[in-house]
Amino acid sequence: MWLISSIGFFSVVRDTHTDGHVLVRARVREDIEALALRLGERAPKIVHTPERDYAFRISIPAATWVGLVGELAGEIDYPNFKDHVAAEQGYERARTYGRVWSTLLRLQR
Repeated sequence: MWLISSIGFFSVVRDTHTDGHVLVRARVREDIEALALRLGERAPKIVHTPERDYAFRISIPAATWVGLVGELAGEIDYPNFKDHVAAEQGYERARTYGRVWSTLLRLQR
């Protein structure tokens, strides 16, 4: 699963080393830190894997991930996602997300 949100971009897969966990991966340290901040004391150590496709990762219980995604969904209070991202994460990130949006638009056509 890919999740592009106002706190970051994440790739999430089953953690093959820990039953019942998912591996949440990010390309940007600040993204995974923003996610870990939401976990508070439950946040696991961020693992830096510069040789991998996603340089930063954490392993968390799948139920915790479901709760986090629900929280993010419940916080939607903006009429335009890319404008919200620009305000929260800056215009460069919003432009990057805009390029993803444009690429995915091809699926619709």
